[in-house]
Amino acid sequence: IVGQMRSIFKLIVAMSALFIYFAQFGGEILTLYDNFNASLYLLPLLVLGYVFSVINEVFIFYYHFKKKVKYFYYNFAFSALLNIGLNIVLIPKFGYAAAAYTTLISYAVMCLITYITCKFALKVTVPAIINFIDYGLIVLFVFVSNYALNFYIPNIWLQLSIKGVIYGLILLYLWRNLITAMLNK
Repeated sequence: IVGQMRSIFKLIVAMSALFIYFAQFGGEILTLYDNFNASLYLLPLLVLGYVFSVINEVFIFYYHFKKKVKYFYYNFAFSALLNIGLNIVLIPKFGYAAAAYTTLISYAVMCLITYITCKFALKVTVPAIINFIDYGLIVLFVFVSNYALNFYIPNIWLQLSIKGVIYGLILLYLWRNLITAMLNK
């Protein structure tokens, strides 16, 4: 199971890195209003939230396998109420940007609850989180480096170049086994 999940997580990491690094540029190209551009810096937060959502979907398989889908609905309802509650409290204080943070928090909590439910309530053999720590560190690196590059490098072409090189290195790392096997033939 760990091998299969690592394969799935490779795709999650590759796609999340792609969207964290480059969705903002796509958004700038596609926007019709300058007001929208002001919020594009929040896209990486939303992408990271959706990373948790996709990981959650992977673990929901166990709910179906054990015929305990009701846990999904409880977890979803709790996470939705958490998001609404956080929005009610934080948006008046911090503005619309708080909604991106509350979405990230809600999806992360939903993913964590799903993992814990699978491991302890359903008592299924869920791969230990340590098996995926390298992927988590890659996503964290991409997230932090994206903000650093956006903040410290004003030239968009230089940003794109650096992000492109880093993304290429990430892909090489993720599929190093495949690349090594191809080179050895």
